[in-house]
Amino acid sequence: MSFDDSTSAVTPGRPPNILFILFDKCRTDAVGCYGEKEVHTPNLDALAGRGVRFANCFTPQALCGPARASILTGSYPHAHGLRRNVYPIPTTSVHSNYKESIADPFRDPRFRLWDNFPYLLDNAGYATAHIGKWHLGPPNPGFFDYWKSFNSLLRHWIGEPHQSRYRPDVHTEQGIRFMERHADEPFFLYQSYYAPHEPLDPPRRFLEHYQGDELAPYYGTVSNLDWNVGRLVETLRRLEILGNTLIVVTSDHGRVWGDRPGTEEGLCVAYEGAARVPLIMAHPGLLPQGTVW
Repeated sequence: MSFDDSTSAVTPGRPPNILFILFDKCRTDAVGCYGEKEVHTPNLDALAGRGVRFANCFTPQALCGPARASILTGSYPHAHGLRRNVYPIPTTSVHSNYKESIADPFRDPRFRLWDNFPYLLDNAGYATAHIGKWHLGPPNPGFFDYWKSFNSLLRHWIGEPHQSRYRPDVHTEQGIRFMERHADEPFFLYQSYYAPHEPLDPPRRFLEHYQGDELAPYYGTVSNLDWNVGRLVETLRRLEILGNTLIVVTSDHGRVWGDRPGTEEGLCVAYEGAARVPLIMAHPGLLPQGTVW
């Protein structure tokens, strides 16, 4: 993969494209450029090298739905009102303690989610897309032109594990097709991966770097995501729009290992492992390169 922006066609006066990539439950030590563990994430590391790595980014709440609502609105959960996960249908999942009877938080007067940046981008003429995990209700709220999304609790494999397509790979291909169709106009792609949320069973070739590590399935899953990030960036380079695209990579929250007071599946806690998240941003004309903030 090349990060050479010199061939990127930038139209004077044209707003930048925005590629927003969100992981689910990703710790900072799963990304090599944070230097906390020997992990294999060459594409994320290269992206940090041509942009800004934020050393101390923290989620407003270590729970998917509230964190994602805060990402959209720029406000804390106590301000937008969503402090539980959204499961519109009955579920027996491990997260059932967090279930709230919410059909659609965008149409529920208890919540204030409409002051959000995708809505503003859609109204500003951007082509908009959401692909992957949404976890803010089942329907398209109306400000995404392209919608290939699910609320939550969808298996990572399309069919039988290792005998079918791996869903993060499929979602990446959908994102690539969207960027190809809209390369000649400003676009916003919200590429949201469910991984590295459990169940942890990535394609086996991504486990090669973690032989003997009991957490190999977790870090291998992030290595697969890194490979998919590389595919997205390479598409921007091939379309000659890499130099005019703001790329943001982060996670809704992290996770802790083992049981601690106030935890369930490593969530809903203020421990650093769950609260601190990776954040990388890159745009050659708007942000400095190789910087740590």
